[in-house]
Amino acid sequence: MATLVRRDRLHAALDRAAEHALTVVAAPAGSGKTVVLSAWAAERGAAWISIGPSHAQLSSLERDLNRALRRNGDGRSPPLVVDDAQQLDSAGLEALRALVHEDRAPIIVASRCDPDLGLPRLRVEGRLAELRSADLAFTDDELAALLDLLGIELAADRRRQLLSRTDGWAAGIRLAAVALEASTDPERLLDEFSGDDRVVADYLTDEVLAAQKRDVGDFLLRTSIVDRLDVDLAAVLTDRADAAAVLAELERQGAFVVALDRRRRCYRYHALFAELLRARLHLEQPSAVPDLHERAADWYTAHGSPDLAVRHALAAGSHARTRHLLAEHWLDVIAGGHATPTVDVLEDDLRLTLVAAHAQLAMGDRADALDRLRALEGADGWVGALAALLRAHATHDLATARRVGAEAIQRGETATEPRDEVGRALALYLLGASEFARGTLEVAADHLEAAAALAAVPGRERLRLDCAGPIAVIEVVRGRLAHAQATASAAVELARRHAWERAPAAGWALAALAAVAWLRGDHAAAERRARAATTGAAADGDVVLGNALRAIRAHLHAARGDEDGARALLHVVHDTQPVADGVLARWLEALGPAPWATPAGDGPAETAATAMRRLRSGDAGGALRLVMELDGARAVHPTVRLSCLLVEAVARETLHEPGTVAALEQALELSEPDGLRCPFLVAGTPLREVLRRHARLCDANAPRLAALLDALPPPREGSAPGPSEPLSERERAVLRLMPTILANSEIAGELFVSVNTVKTHARSIYRKLDVGSRREAVARAGELGLL
Repeated sequence: MATLVRRDRLHAALDRAAEHALTVVAAPAGSGKTVVLSAWAAERGAAWISIGPSHAQLSSLERDLNRALRRNGDGRSPPLVVDDAQQLDSAGLEALRALVHEDRAPIIVASRCDPDLGLPRLRVEGRLAELRSADLAFTDDELAALLDLLGIELAADRRRQLLSRTDGWAAGIRLAAVALEASTDPERLLDEFSGDDRVVADYLTDEVLAAQKRDVGDFLLRTSIVDRLDVDLAAVLTDRADAAAVLAELERQGAFVVALDRRRRCYRYHALFAELLRARLHLEQPSAVPDLHERAADWYTAHGSPDLAVRHALAAGSHARTRHLLAEHWLDVIAGGHATPTVDVLEDDLRLTLVAAHAQLAMGDRADALDRLRALEGADGWVGALAALLRAHATHDLATARRVGAEAIQRGETATEPRDEVGRALALYLLGASEFARGTLEVAADHLEAAAALAAVPGRERLRLDCAGPIAVIEVVRGRLAHAQATASAAVELARRHAWERAPAAGWALAALAAVAWLRGDHAAAERRARAATTGAAADGDVVLGNALRAIRAHLHAARGDEDGARALLHVVHDTQPVADGVLARWLEALGPAPWATPAGDGPAETAATAMRRLRSGDAGGALRLVMELDGARAVHPTVRLSCLLVEAVARETLHEPGTVAALEQALELSEPDGLRCPFLVAGTPLREVLRRHARLCDANAPRLAALLDALPPPREGSAPGPSEPLSERERAVLRLMPTILANSEIAGELFVSVNTVKTHARSIYRKLDVGSRREAVARAGELGLL
């Protein structure tokens, strides 16, 4: 089954990796290493060795390696793939290490664990490429293609459910697909598909658990009760002082254990593997389960995570302790953000009622939650204030949120108890989130940033995430792409560590990263981020987030030439939600003009889009008048301003008016701080010709201009024969800087090479282009579309 789907992205990754001396493809059993590598090797003519029992004899291994590395007729050895390298002993690894250092051919090693081939040194030398479990994991597109070939119909949300359940693990998907083919109720099967499914359990038991010593197997069972495993907590759960070493070794073996930080202090188990371990723990050691949860509750209480302590106290069956923890740490539980399981609420303790209502809102049970919050309004202290704020935020009652929020924030400023700081942070967040939803983004930013500062301590991780997602979006609409990327990346990492990928704030953070990638011209990254964010938007039903993602996808469709698909997506945005104001209007402006869309307003982005349409239709004068009218208008997003400058440059060039170079210089300066490249790519070939003609006049921006020329679409092929030999990547880099007046020494400085190296590349360029000077090389390269 795995051979049914060609995974082009992995073939491309292996092509890039094969430029290195060694490529390590390391992932657990069933990750699809052999299937992908065998398909790639067959296409590329690579040699293949599968390590087996016969290779225990060093002479046999050396014979097969040397046979595989025999040179082709052109004198070069083909790439060599060594599969199942985890079976090599120390002598075999030494023989393979020697071949790597001989550099006779690219070597690709597939293994369940990192082979002892001197990887750290090769990594530092830049001679190592690596593909891991995350790279091999199925994407939504690959899963959709597989299911389509098998004739299995699954809605997008169900595909995402399967990917989430399996972590994209190829064997898990394969086993699920087999079951789906035979099932008469695929939706029920997916709901019940888990690590204790018989075929999954048998596979994981045979391939992973059976290989472990009894004490390590017991370690795995006892630590499976937590989602995120700190090494100190592992020591408490197992009574083992060497817990850190055990976890590190399990990860090295490829035993479905994933480190969550570089210091190897925190881990998680693969989703299906964790489910199998928990099922076996309850079957084999049922009496130990309550004690393990009690230990976890004690540990989390001592380490400032009362929300997790509550969960484990409840799992231990200790309702009295759960109520005590909730009542003692109710504000911290809300700020921590882990959804609290439903418990019997004490009618005389309003704090527990508020915690339960907050948990219900997080799980989508709005009606009962709003009733409880309404009953709590008017209560003393933080209970009444936060109940009113939560209800106002949930019902989009901005007036009430502002009134109650201002009072709560003032209360927090004058109080001195630690819990008052948590209350103030929550009040700031709820008010900021309400302002964000309304579109008053500058006000929202003030409140959210203040809340995030108060949440920057252990135990308030969910509050930090809830602030970071909207802040990242605000940075995008402010045009501060570097800040947006840093904030959003931190939020996504936080969500990943705590399994909060489906939280709305995580969706907004991914949307912000998608927008940054789009604005910087990285369409592939924008596609990936938008696809990942869609999961959170669908799970939460956030209409604004869903429309923000549709807008990004519309621009991406247009960039691929599918303008009909782009217009259809944007129609959905305008049909489902008014965008005259609010966060969505600012978001649409930030993404840039959409000249392919039906005009939907008269704002700066729409005006710029109209100017672009006029320019394309030949009305350069009309285009120029429109962008000049915007020149003195209210502050517009840098994307729109940059688009207008490029329209101005092309229009002035077309009309033979002065000012083209000034407009280009302004555009290049504006694009530099945050790498804003999207408007250049949207402008296309006409801009490329203008940039090429004026390359010599933009000397201060020569490196940027050269990179843009390389990215913009070249003239149509067929206008002139190509060079006698293809230019190397280094030669192309030198050629891109030749139209400038930079001296060879300055070109060397830009490229971080010696002057002699630049001269060598220049001579090679002259030979390949059949020219005798730098000036002739520039002219010839222009004819060939190489600049």
